[in-house]
Amino acid sequence: MKTHTLLNRLDDLLRQNGRSKTWDEMQALRKVLRDLRGKQRKLESKLRTDITPSEQDEIHAKLRVIREQRRKGVARLRTVFRDWVEHS
Repeated sequence: MKTHTLLNRLDDLLRQNGRSKTWDEMQALRKVLRDLRGKQRKLESKLRTDITPSEQDEIHAKLRVIREQRRKGVARLRTVFRDWVEHS
C-alpha cells in the first residue's frame, strides 16, 4: 500500500475522537501503524544505499512525516486502549 494511502487511513483513525473506542478501532490502528513502520524501515534501508543527494533529501522528508504520524498514532492507540480497559 502506498505511503499516502496509509497516512490517509491513519488520519481518519486519529479523527475519530467522539466515536466509540472499540477493539476493532484498536486493531485497525495497530495495522496501519505496523504498515507505516514497514514503510519506514524500507526507506531507511534505501537511504543506506548509494543514491543521489536529491533522493536522500526526498527520503528524509518522507521519513520525517512517517515518524511524526506514527508518534501521533501510537499516542492515540494508548489513549484508545486506556479508555477501552476502563469501560470494559
